[in-house]
Amino acid sequence: MPGSLTAQHRLLLAALTALIFLILHWPMAAAAAACATLVQAALLLDLDGLAVMRAWLQQPRLPRWLVVLLALAAGAVLIGSSGFGAGWALSLPRWLVAQQTLLSDLSQIAIAALALVVTLRQFSIERVIIKELNLITQAQLVDNFIQGISEMVSDGDGFLEDWPLERMLAEGRLSALIGGVDPTGCARVLRFLSHASLLTPLQRDQRVGRPMLDGQGGYLSDRLNGVPVVQLRQLLVGVNLAYTDLRGVDFNGADLSGADLRGADLRGANLAAVNLNGANLEGANLEGALLFHGSGKDVSPTGSELRVDLGSGRGTGALLGRTRLAGVRHLTPEARAYCNRWSGGEFRR
Repeated sequence: MPGSLTAQHRLLLAALTALIFLILHWPMAAAAAACATLVQAALLLDLDGLAVMRAWLQQPRLPRWLVVLLALAAGAVLIGSSGFGAGWALSLPRWLVAQQTLLSDLSQIAIAALALVVTLRQFSIERVIIKELNLITQAQLVDNFIQGISEMVSDGDGFLEDWPLERMLAEGRLSALIGGVDPTGCARVLRFLSHASLLTPLQRDQRVGRPMLDGQGGYLSDRLNGVPVVQLRQLLVGVNLAYTDLRGVDFNGADLSGADLRGADLRGANLAAVNLNGANLEGANLEGALLFHGSGKDVSPTGSELRVDLGSGRGTGALLGRTRLAGVRHLTPEARAYCNRWSGGEFRR
C-alpha cells in the first residue's frame, strides 16, 4: 500500500538503528539491530533461498554494492558488540604499532608490484599500438604500389602500355615490396597483379611488342611465346604465404621452390609449370587449381620435354620434387594421378 516501508527502507532503518545503538554503547540492542540488517541484506541479495520470503520484496532500487557494504558494516557492529570483538578491537591498534616496520615493507612491496603492473600494461599497449601502426604502414605501401603500377602501365586512353623499361621498373618495385610486407600483404599484391592480367603472358605484335586486343574487350594471351607485364621469375623463392588467400592467382611458371604454402587458399590458381621443389603445401585448398595444362593425357613436368604441348599437357606440369603435399584438399582425379606419378614417395604414402 502507498506509504508503507519498502525493503530498501527497512534495510537503511536497521543499519541506522544499529549505528545509533553502537554510539550509545548499548551492545545488545546494537547486536539485534545488526542481525536485522544482515537478514534484510540477505533478502535483498537473494541469499535466503526461500521464494515465499522474497515474494513481498520489491525490486531493489539500491545499488548492490551499497547493500553489500551495509551488510559488512552490520557484521562489524555485531563483532564489535561482543566481548571478543571488543578485546580484539582494543588489541588491534597495539599490534599495528608493533608491526610498523613490517607494514612499511609490505607497503613498499605493494607499491613496487603496482608499478610493475602499470609498466607491463604500458608495454602491452605499446605493442598493440606498434602492431597497428605496422599494419597501417604496410597497407599504405601496398596501396602506393598498386597505384604506381596502375599509372605506369596505362596510357591516357585507358589502354595497356608497357615498354621494356616500365616492365623492368615494375619487377624491381615488386621485388622491393615483397621483402617488406607480411604474407597477407604479399598475397594481396599477387591477387591484384593476377586479376589485372599483369602476370598473364600476352600475345604481342611483331613490330613494337604492344599487347594485342582479342576483339572482345580484353587482350590475347599466349602461354608459349607471350610476354607478361610483370614476370615473377625468382621473386617468390622461399616466400612465406601460409594461410593466405591466393584464389585465382596466375603464377605463370614462377619459382616457388621452398615456399611455405601451408593452408593457403589456392582455389583456381594456375600452378602449371611452377617450380614447387621443396615447397610446403600441407593442408592447402587446391580445388580447381591447375597443376598442368591440357587434358593430362601425356602430361609431364616442365623442362622434361623439348617440345611443349598445351593440348596434351606435355612439358607443362609443375615440378613436385620433395614437395610436401600431406593433407591437400579437393584435388581432382587427374591432379592426384599427376602427383602420384611425379611427386616424391611421401605423397604416395
